[in-house]
Amino acid sequence: MRPSIRSVFYAAVAAAALAAGTVVLAPSPVLAADGGKNLKVLPATMTKADLKKLMKQQATSLGVQCDFCHDTDDYAKDTEHKEVARDMMRMTAEINKAHFKNQNKVGCITCHNGQKEPKEPPK
Repeated sequence: MRPSIRSVFYAAVAAAALAAGTVVLAPSPVLAADGGKNLKVLPATMTKADLKKLMKQQATSLGVQCDFCHDTDDYAKDTEHKEVARDMMRMTAEINKAHFKNQNKVGCITCHNGQKEPKEPPK
């Protein structure tokens, strides 16, 4: 039986733990302090500039553009890729909390290395 992508990702992230990641994540209300909409993982205190910087960092980590996760006509609209990204952000935050005392050691780049899909770990 082939392991799920999530279990492979968890294992790879835990093993790699090399790259700097993202901000510490916490549940947030739907509307950010300066106008960000539909934030479900990122802190409501995040400024628009910090949010944009983080999104660019994540896009670079995955080798994608904004439209990979976002509907560019409505950035707040939920999409399948946006939900996956939220799950991955929660996961990396949990790993950083559990294994690195909330230091941002694990992030998208840790496994993705500029690719949409992380490489399969060696067998």
